[in-house]
Amino acid sequence: METLLDEALIIATDRWIGPLLEMTTLGVGASVRERLVSGLTAFLASLPENRNTAVGFFEALARAERSDVLRDRLAEGYQSLRASLADVASGDSAYREAAVDAASAVIALYDGVMVQWLLDPHRSVNVEKMVDGLGEALVPRSTRRAEADKQ
Repeated sequence: METLLDEALIIATDRWIGPLLEMTTLGVGASVRERLVSGLTAFLASLPENRNTAVGFFEALARAERSDVLRDRLAEGYQSLRASLADVASGDSAYREAAVDAASAVIALYDGVMVQWLLDPHRSVNVEKMVDGLGEALVPRSTRRAEADKQ
């Protein structure tokens, strides 16, 4: 019985995430920040109608510890998602490995936004502030300003 439920969950998750993933290809000329904010905003907006799938996903994560089949399917899903995001981010094969690593970080952001929303949907993440704060933490304004001054 759990196997059927797990399969249904995987199908439901694919149906939910697939269109969101396709959105990341829209506006390829847009900056990384713009695409990240757009994707996370769309994801956050999709959570109310997909709450049961999101909850089921986290329930499946707990069951994956005891099910090699489920764990493998979920891991394959993450690998496929990383590859798809890396394809969007990297048109140049020289940057493929870095793009896959960056995709892992982006997926972690999505999962984190989902957890926070599930716990308290009334105080959901401000996506723009989160992305800007992350950018500031990774590349402080003073460093960006100094780089701009060199040009």
